[in-house]
Amino acid sequence: MNVTRIHTDGGSHIDPELDQTWPEDKKLDWHASVVMADTGLHIELYPIRTPGEPTRYGINIGDFRKGGVVSTGGGTYRDAWDYLNGVSTGARALLRKQQHDKEQAT
Repeated sequence: MNVTRIHTDGGSHIDPELDQTWPEDKKLDWHASVVMADTGLHIELYPIRTPGEPTRYGINIGDFRKGGVVSTGGGTYRDAWDYLNGVSTGARALLRKQQHDKEQAT
């Protein structure tokens, strides 16, 4: 899914906005797209469907061509959402530190 973070004088927002009527797969795809837009990470989601059981989700983060991939799998929708929140928080903290270090070096 393509999303864009739109910056304004009062802050920012994502376009398109999350639509609560979307199915879980599409909501997670939206969330992963927001994390990618904010961090530059490459993220792939894949549903794991077993008949008679709730859908579980796997997540790949990274790019084999650029040094590797971290994978996690088997989590519920909520687990996957929370995992993406943690990835986003950590990646944005690293980006801020890198920017700070760069500014201190000049």
